Amino acid sequence: MKRVFLLFFLMGFLYQSHSQEVIVFLKNGIKPSSITTQSVVKKHKNRIVLKVPNGKKLSEFIKELQKDPDIAYVLPNYKVYPQAIPNDPLYPQQWYLKNIDMENAWDITTGLNTVYVAVIDTGVDYTHPDIKANIWVNEDERKGDDANCSDGEDDDGNGYIDDCYGYDAITGKGSAMDYDGHGTNVAGIIGATTNNGIGVAGINWNVKIIPCRFMANGSGDVNDLIECLEYIKSLKNQKGLDIAVINGSYGYTAPADQTLNVDCTQYPDTEKCLIQDIGAIFVAAAGNYTSNNDINNFLPCNYSVVLDNVICVGSVDRYDNISSFSNYGVSTVNIFAPGGEVNSNQLILNLYKYTNDGDDTNDYAGFVGTSQAAPQVAGVLSLLKSIDSTSSSNAELIKKVIASGDNLLSLSGYSASCNRLNAYKAVSSPDNLPKICINKPITQDNQNFYYKVGSIETGNTKEFSFKIKSTGTGALDIGNVYLDKNSKFKITGETCSGGSFNFGQICEIRLSFKSNEEGNFSDYLNIETNTKYNTIKIKLSGSVYSPKTDTGGGGSGGCSMDTTGNYTYFEWMMLLFLLFAGRILLNRKIS
Repeated sequence: MKRVFLLFFLMGFLYQSHSQEVIVFLKNGIKPSSITTQSVVKKHKNRIVLKVPNGKKLSEFIKELQKDPDIAYVLPNYKVYPQAIPNDPLYPQQWYLKNIDMENAWDITTGLNTVYVAVIDTGVDYTHPDIKANIWVNEDERKGDDANCSDGEDDDGNGYIDDCYGYDAITGKGSAMDYDGHGTNVAGIIGATTNNGIGVAGINWNVKIIPCRFMANGSGDVNDLIECLEYIKSLKNQKGLDIAVINGSYGYTAPADQTLNVDCTQYPDTEKCLIQDIGAIFVAAAGNYTSNNDINNFLPCNYSVVLDNVICVGSVDRYDNISSFSNYGVSTVNIFAPGGEVNSNQLILNLYKYTNDGDDTNDYAGFVGTSQAAPQVAGVLSLLKSIDSTSSSNAELIKKVIASGDNLLSLSGYSASCNRLNAYKAVSSPDNLPKICINKPITQDNQNFYYKVGSIETGNTKEFSFKIKSTGTGALDIGNVYLDKNSKFKITGETCSGGSFNFGQICEIRLSFKSNEEGNFSDYLNIETNTKYNTIKIKLSGSVYSPKTDTGGGGSGGCSMDTTGNYTYFEWMMLLFLLFAGRILLNRKIS
């Protein structure tokens, strides 16, 4: 099997495209210095690199050179690419890593063990052989002896007892062992030990994970959550750990005035203020309730509105459709990443609790949710920190991850960027591509988009608008904005035509819908752009109906009956009375 792998590995090198250059191997005694042609690129001991002349085919140039008696043989100067494909046996099942283009990202960086990522969750199984090497160890507490981790003493004097492998805020002492499996899965997505020949691959091969446990049996509370944040803050302040990223795959709803608007000068120990004070990039899950976070204050996701070091992540499925469960928000949810869907080929496979029973199939599991989407962003941000640890601010790194994502206009109305995470583009040079997002949900069918305006009464007018946002590193240029026909839809004003918009800038198209006749009406709104979508055509549809008239008896004193059969109590009594009275009159007539 190893030989077969090596064969295909080498074939991957050989059958790459070549540059317009050739390598010329000279015969013995011929010195490269004797070659004076202008097409020489490089000279070596027994060979030279020549550039193929303009207008000449590579094959023709090689045939010409092979006729020279001083030349032994000629080869194209093939382009060779690194192939950072991990050897973990379950990697082929981790479809989400391919969707976000991890293999190309790994060619640039596989991470550094000096980058620390905190995982606030159900803990992490730090005994799992497929992540153990990437768990941060508090050596001052352990003092080289695992038995010292349960001596009931605060050996390093940091205020936390037996915190050798993170901290358990639920019990108030001890390491952050995971008894549920959720936190281990999340941590594995970020940094499972990779290329070790077992199990799965993580996004960052060399990261150091700091776990903190505040949830168990499906829930936790804010008090223990705050204690985890205080613990992470202490590691930064007392031990000098430069914590780059914190992953928060949890969520809850709370009034905005008690959370988003809290004054950190007065209440520094609240969740919001600790996240701000620690200073790491905080990655939050958007939530799994198919809810609009712009309306419902879902935390910690919605801290993205008030803190520049928070990024909120929604979920798409394997085919880049928004997951059926994912929360959303055009102001609150910054980017999407693969979180799967509830069926067998959509699971996010990674670590689970270690059983040590000899059957490693029990040590891995597939999950779905924004909990699985968020750590992908956290992992990529930790890779970014590996290559850009000081020159960029947290806000700049967050912007880079968002702007480098793959543009999905179908996420319009659900996302602040309409971008899905792309790891390779995030860690490489900016792609300078223009990208676009619209604040209204437009249903997509292939490259066709639809927007239902709704129903109105004849003669009434319904006004609506589309806000167009630039979400790429390249400027978004918009040409003409127009409707296909002179229909019941009108453009009443817009600020987009002829404009060029940088990341985050917004323009607006205002429209109206009106008709004096009944019916269903449609038209196409055309938006010319320099994005991959070119001219975006949105089919607008709406219906018009006439108001109902009162046919009951002329005025408020009349009596009307519901013809659907849904009679009121009064109508049933009147009906029975009339039937009874009619029967009496009929009997009298017969007698």
